[in-house]
Amino acid sequence: MSFNLLGTWIRTTYNARNILYRQKTNMKGYSLDPHPGANVANRHFAVIYSPRRKRDRFPSTTVTVYTSKEEAVAEQDHDKKLFAAEVIGPAKSSEGFKIFYLVEWIE
Repeated sequence: MSFNLLGTWIRTTYNARNILYRQKTNMKGYSLDPHPGANVANRHFAVIYSPRRKRDRFPSTTVTVYTSKEEAVAEQDHDKKLFAAEVIGPAKSSEGFKIFYLVEWIE
């Protein structure tokens, strides 16, 4: 057995390498699954329902993904608080929810 940086026991060298690799892979402070065989979150154009535009991650229930930037811009409605954005996701949060991370708002 070996001891990792967090002070927990790890049974195999593979697990130790995997944990260290995961600690280095962050996006705006949030960890995404870096395993090459995993279905990793991709970039999408979307319309997000957001009462406040100060957040940087959104539950999947508030995000509608579109195939192009033009479609997302056409579907936005500021009066209904629907804003076009480029997002990365879906990713699984620590609580088990699917979430999208904001890359940038599209004006």
